Amino acid sequence: MASISRLFHVLLFLYCTSLSLLHPDELAQSLVPALVIDSSSFTRVLNTEKVSDARSSTPWGTSSSSAAVPWEFTSSYRARSCFVPAITALPSFKAVHAINSFRRRVFKQQQHASLGATTTAFLRIAMTKINAAMLTATAHNAATQAAQAAIQTTNANAYTFVPLAWPTYVLGAKPLANAVEAVLYASLIAMNARSLRNPTQGKLTMLAVATGVVVAVGCTVRFTFVAFAAPLVAHGAWMAACSHQRKGGSITDAGVRAVTHAIVVATVVAVGLLGTARLDAACYERHGATFDALSGAKSRLGEVPRFLFTWLNNLRYNADGERVAREHGRHHRLTHVLVSMPWLCGPAYVFFMWKGALAFARTMRAPRDAVRVAYRNPAVALRAALFASVILPLALLSISPHQEPRFLLPVAWTVQWSASIDGFGNLGAFWRTAHATHQLIMPLVYAAAHQGGVVRSQLAVLGVAPLTCLRMNATEVPCSLEVAYAQTYPPSAALFDTTISDGVRIHVTDCMEDAACMARSLQMAHVVVAPPRAMRKMTTWRVERILFPHFSGETTPDEMSKALFDDLLHRGDTRSAWRRAYESLCLNVYTRI
Repeated sequence: MASISRLFHVLLFLYCTSLSLLHPDELAQSLVPALVIDSSSFTRVLNTEKVSDARSSTPWGTSSSSAAVPWEFTSSYRARSCFVPAITALPSFKAVHAINSFRRRVFKQQQHASLGATTTAFLRIAMTKINAAMLTATAHNAATQAAQAAIQTTNANAYTFVPLAWPTYVLGAKPLANAVEAVLYASLIAMNARSLRNPTQGKLTMLAVATGVVVAVGCTVRFTFVAFAAPLVAHGAWMAACSHQRKGGSITDAGVRAVTHAIVVATVVAVGLLGTARLDAACYERHGATFDALSGAKSRLGEVPRFLFTWLNNLRYNADGERVAREHGRHHRLTHVLVSMPWLCGPAYVFFMWKGALAFARTMRAPRDAVRVAYRNPAVALRAALFASVILPLALLSISPHQEPRFLLPVAWTVQWSASIDGFGNLGAFWRTAHATHQLIMPLVYAAAHQGGVVRSQLAVLGVAPLTCLRMNATEVPCSLEVAYAQTYPPSAALFDTTISDGVRIHVTDCMEDAACMARSLQMAHVVVAPPRAMRKMTTWRVERILFPHFSGETTPDEMSKALFDDLLHRGDTRSAWRRAYESLCLNVYTRI
């Protein structure tokens, strides 16, 4: 069964990696910073004497979209660690360089000695997403097997539920900080579960050290990791106390062991945070000027401290709730509880909370009995720690005014696994059907369709670029194209990396919902990428590519409702209703007539 689980992981990860949206945060947190850190992609930038001109001399040209280095990496904030791109994207970039070097050695002085610009860009992205997917798959498999062995259950549902849980193979395939956080959280679970079997003093010491290292890296990646890790750290201290007392030690000595375990973890975390802070400082010392130049920020050279605690800068930024709400959006305090968790886990979340509430009620009725049971049965203590590792971050993250489902990605494994162990799969047909429907719909929407045209549109732009240059009668080499994106996610100019070698330099403008920007772009742009409703009245533009499916949370529901109520029910125009419904799921590439 474990082998089948691994196979499911590999197949599903690879399938969804090939389809899933390139989320803007994947660019901001991983891909674009990795391009900066990977100096071989920025040879001209790093060697230029005028760093302020680096923005105009980058291999992909200039850009006013999110393709530029995001604000978290600028010298004004320095709120994002270099560990995320180093873990997720940098190995893939190095692999692409190795492939290019091999091809140049084998095909010397031939036309196709190097990979093309488009192939290089998409190969970087695909390998980065596969790397993130395999990291998640490995960690989740290790956690599943260790937890199954720890509670000594023969229930095999976890080997079906966990690999087939859509957040695992859709969101886990994205090189986000949340995916790295999920990998580290699953690693903590695996280490704690394995230590339950014959918990010797040496094994518990190794657990404390390993836990400290994981927590240090996790907190560097995202400061919220401490909420996920705290219950598991407490579980390790509980194991240290119980294992000593079972061997005849006194309660006082058991308490000393627990405190010692916590101190070891805290010491390793402190040392680890200093180490990661020094590495981040070195990263910003070397690449900070490029980060600033590419983002258009004013460079502040020489101001990088010796120890740069990026997680602390991120905490300071998020502590200003009004600013976060203003710049990123405000959500209701119960969004995580009532929307995010059901969005991630579906009916399994309802079952998990119901079983957890029953267990908590039993504990409150007889707390001493509950402690004795947890002492005698280590598996009970592990289950309690896992439940707490869901409730604690759920409560703390609900304080923030800005709440996104991906913030809770690490606990998706715990909910699915706990529900499967508690017999969710043995419930009635209604619950099983609801779970299967949720697991079917969410990947179709959020892996294949949700903003799915954004990445493909950039490939389409590269495809229409040569013909567009011919229509422009462009004489300069490289040909410069103005590309405007409207009413859709901003694209990544990193996908256009080194397109100058293909004879085209692309400048991307991100208009989103800005009408003034759209009006200017329609006068100056050579190519426009937008949903059909944004260009219905533009008679001087023609459709070059139709990208289907493309589900947009901003435009699709609105257009679908108009197709149903305005076209179908009000006017009775079935043909217009079907056309509007189809166009609501499209993203088109337009060129001038």
